[in-house]
Amino acid sequence: MTAETLTAVLALPGCRDVIEDVIAVSGHGGPQPAMVRLIEQRLPGVVPDQRSLIMELAAGTARARRLGKAHPGWLYTNRMAEQCTHPAIAEVHASRYSECRFVVEICTGAGHDTLALSRRCERVVSYEADPLVAMLTRSNLTLAGVQHVRVHAEAWTPTATPPPEMDGVWADPSRRSTSGHRSRSGADHDPPLDAIIHWVKGASQDVLLGIKLGPGDVVSDPLEQVAACEFIGFGRECRERVLWLGGTRSSDHHHTVHLVDRHAVWQPSAPRMASTPLDVSKARYLIEPHAAMIAAGLVTEYFAEVGVSALDPLIAYGLSALEPVESPFHERFRIELVDHGIDRKKIRRRLRELEWGRDTEFKKRGWDGHPEELRALLPQTATSAGGVVLLARAGSGHLTIYAHRLGRNESRPMGSIGR
Repeated sequence: MTAETLTAVLALPGCRDVIEDVIAVSGHGGPQPAMVRLIEQRLPGVVPDQRSLIMELAAGTARARRLGKAHPGWLYTNRMAEQCTHPAIAEVHASRYSECRFVVEICTGAGHDTLALSRRCERVVSYEADPLVAMLTRSNLTLAGVQHVRVHAEAWTPTATPPPEMDGVWADPSRRSTSGHRSRSGADHDPPLDAIIHWVKGASQDVLLGIKLGPGDVVSDPLEQVAACEFIGFGRECRERVLWLGGTRSSDHHHTVHLVDRHAVWQPSAPRMASTPLDVSKARYLIEPHAAMIAAGLVTEYFAEVGVSALDPLIAYGLSALEPVESPFHERFRIELVDHGIDRKKIRRRLRELEWGRDTEFKKRGWDGHPEELRALLPQTATSAGGVVLLARAGSGHLTIYAHRLGRNESRPMGSIGR
């Protein structure tokens, strides 16, 4: 599909209303032929390419809404919906640029960061290699009343001299090849990280540079040493990692964990140090750090700060004899039983003894099996009550831990350590 097709589609009278009706039909389980007929009835004379694009826009917009990412009235393709930044996270990105006046954005995408930057900066110039995406984003920004942003329908290249008035750069380089293969190497991103950094260094003034990456993307050691790293969590996931260089940063800490939906930021307050070991037989509580904390590699520092012991140096479960403090940065569990090893017969027996039913969760760390396969071991009863079964490596062996999340109804008193 081409940008010309998109232009023609957006010019069709009542196009957006038709897209909304197609979304409604799809949401009610309507078959694709019914959607095709609806388009042809409402938009007489529509050609096949236009009809296909309308279907794509309906599917992508519906998907963006299901993911909680959509701006009101905006249209999306499926790829835009999948890859776009959550609006709340885009606002966090843009907040760093509050003192900037002219920001260059490399890789516009769905335009969520573009919109957030436009609310803080006098001028934003953005580059998008996909002409269809660029045109659709322009239309969405116009719908939002944005007039001081220019979206170029072309790939950014480092050949031009940086604008002398530029004081900020935001980059969201593609992490996929044309074949769709996902690369975790910054050298393979498009454009490569080194090209972006080298270009920014040629600016005539200090420039704040932010680069969005995947949580597990690999960058060069020199870059790791000089960039501040912000690991962004949303829900229970670590959504991304942002490298910050130059400009005036809110902190000089090398790593920061930012849970956007919980409005919580954590930075290590002390040098890396191991927590005091605790024998599992004395543990009565367990905590699991947020995925963003784990991705940041800060579990050791975090355990030391909150006063818990690591179950294993390479496993992100912390043990405590005392009830841990409540925090947005970890989940808390009260331990009921602990068995050494992972034995299906024993697990079946324990689940029956605990009277845990279909609401039981199965979690793992450092075990090669699939926890959900253990669901077949649950008692065949009507009860919905349940707890959490945690399967974890500890030293050279494994443990099966039965626990309750703190704050949920607990039907049994604390048990004893299994043999």
